[in-house]
Parts: sequence; structure tokens; C-alpha cells
Amino acid sequence: MARARPLANLLRRLVYRAGFPLARAWWWLTRPSATGVAVAIVAKGQVLVVHQSFRKGLGLVGGGLRPGEDPRAGMVRELAEEVGLVLPPDRLRVLPVQELVHERRSLRVHLFEAELPEQPALSPDGAEVVAVSWHQPAELRAQPGLHPVLRGWLDSRTEPELAARDDAGQC
Repeated sequence: MARARPLANLLRRLVYRAGFPLARAWWWLTRPSATGVAVAIVAKGQVLVVHQSFRKGLGLVGGGLRPGEDPRAGMVRELAEEVGLVLPPDRLRVLPVQELVHERRSLRVHLFEAELPEQPALSPDGAEVVAVSWHQPAELRAQPGLHPVLRGWLDSRTEPELAARDDAGQC
């Protein structure tokens, strides 16, 4: 559910939607690099994904790091800002950094994972993140248009049924 600032969020969504194509054009011209964070929140076998106001497809909670910001602190900040989830930094398990080119930018993404016992009540910010949903990893794998960081996290996971087939020599 969006936080109670509908007019401000509408204006922010309009800025994101207008500004994002301009940013992508600038990235096409300049080929910049950026450093960010992303987290896979898993609860009861399902992963939390976000629906952004300015981009199609599904992605993980995350964003850019501020200059000099510690990646774990940046991830805690992004979780609180985007979906209203407050997690202590020690709940975030560090995963390998993903290096990729996306939308003409070189990205270095500090990736984290957090396993929660229950799916928490979340509050998307209503401007950048307009909705959240929970999905089984196998269901997400079949979807086109996933953000490449989410796709990379999915590709790095070993599902129990796949591991069992590998052990039996069936793959």
C-alpha cells in the first residue's frame, strides 16, 4: 500500500517517468558507471520483487550508493525508503558482487540476501516503487523482462529439486 502522500507521489512518479528516458539517452551518449546495491528478501520460499513506476518488468529492492556510503548501510537505507522494511544490517548476507552493463551503464552491484520467517507487511514508497509482490523463484525464471540483477540472483540459486536431480544424474 502506498504511503499517504498521493499528490506528492504522483508528481514524483511523473518526474521518474519523464526523467528516466532522458537519463537512458544520456547513458547511451556517455556510457557511465555506477555502484549500487540490491537485496533478495526470501520468506517462505518466495522472493520479494518490486514494480517500479518508471521501468517495465520486475526487480529486487535496491538502488544507488551515495558517495562514501557503506554497501550494507546503503541497502538498509534503500529497504526503508522503497518498501518501508527496517532490517538490522547483520540480517543481510553478503553475496558476490555483480558486474554488468545494463541500459548502457557499467554497473557494480553489491548483492545481499535476507531470509525472513514470514512475509512482512510492506509499504511501497508510491513514487519509485509502486507495488511489491512475492513469487516462487521457479515462477520468476519463466518470466521475460526481469531486471538483470534479479535474473543473476535467480541463476545463482540452486533449487532443492534441481539439486536432487543433479545428485541422481538426471540432468
